[in-house]
Amino acid sequence: MTRLCLTILLLLALMMPLAPAQDGNPTLAILSLGPHLYPAQEGAILTMLHVNGFIRVDEQQAALGYNALQGEKVNIIWGHANNNLADVNIMVETMLDQSPDALVAFSTKVAQVAVNITNDMDDPPTTLFAAVVNPVGAGIVESDCVKPAHVTGVQRYVDYEVIIDALQTQDPDLARIGVIFAVGDLASEDGLQRTEAAADARGIAVVSASVVEPGDLAVATDGLLGKGVDAIALPTSALLAPGYGIVVEAALDAGVPVVASTVTAIYLGVTFGIGEFRVLQEGYDIGRLLVAELNGELDTAATGVYTLADSAIGINLDSAALADIEIAESLIEQADSFVADDHYLMAPRMILDMFQNMPVTDEMVLMLIQAAGMPGVSVEEGMIQVPMAMMLGAASGLASLPPAPNPEADAAFIESLRCE
Repeated sequence: MTRLCLTILLLLALMMPLAPAQDGNPTLAILSLGPHLYPAQEGAILTMLHVNGFIRVDEQQAALGYNALQGEKVNIIWGHANNNLADVNIMVETMLDQSPDALVAFSTKVAQVAVNITNDMDDPPTTLFAAVVNPVGAGIVESDCVKPAHVTGVQRYVDYEVIIDALQTQDPDLARIGVIFAVGDLASEDGLQRTEAAADARGIAVVSASVVEPGDLAVATDGLLGKGVDAIALPTSALLAPGYGIVVEAALDAGVPVVASTVTAIYLGVTFGIGEFRVLQEGYDIGRLLVAELNGELDTAATGVYTLADSAIGINLDSAALADIEIAESLIEQADSFVADDHYLMAPRMILDMFQNMPVTDEMVLMLIQAAGMPGVSVEEGMIQVPMAMMLGAASGLASLPPAPNPEADAAFIESLRCE
């Protein structure tokens, strides 16, 4: 059976259609605060371009290293802002100086700046946003269908009530939560407000600490611990994610759990990652929109914003053990991802989106992962396991496995977003 699955994967690679030749290569710009913040989404975008014949395998692999690609059919450029909010405007303007035909903006701040600048252009590039939790509150769009004609994207929905409920399950005596948020990061500020609302409804106090950059996290964390918080929450923030380790080190020394609003944050050491996890699907959906744009089939003005709302629980058992925190058994039973013994473990559900065009069971997912033979990736006791030291490469590698080509499903997805 393993040989059969491997054969299926090879056949899928050989069956990929070729895109029609075009006069002059279109240029795609992919923008974010910094590199390695969205490896799964970026890999999935490149996979969709490959599956649909716009980039070859060698071009796909070259682009994964954030190398500018002058491809046979498509050019790709990358823009990063050095993980500094102050540099976002310069980064976006620099990318626009290269006259991209379409751009992808990851994170609320980058999307907000990209939309604001392109709104003033006579002929703006198609602008797609991703990793944005509240595009309405950020002023990126007025609603799913009321927006600038050149803008659409994928919205993440984070349910902060689920996060508070999980913390209460872990600690029924939970009385005070510390929240660290980034000033000027609208996603982070929105997360603070929604955490406060969810906690207040459950009679839990919230103590907040503001930071401007990751270097402020140590002082903010110490301040919250000094106020006797029972847990520290980190709302969605592309700016602060690289500094999560600073919070984790201080909090775990004090025996206080840390929770972030994305499951994969357990890779960065937080005790709990509770919230969005469909990062592959987010990348695939942006890729679908890009493919439609390249094929001349995307009416951006009439294409509404899509919302990904599924959530999951991840637990870092290694961090919990270091802090002498005993995880509630009911949370362990609910969790789909773990860090344990310096390995990252995922239930098949976490990567089911890889096989969105194939009718697969959990058992088939595990078998296909084994057949793919990716370095460092194994299957043990019904879970996909990756050594922590190899997680970044594995995330890109998993995203690079080609889903079965399905133009009809892709077209149906685009049609489902059509605004009336």
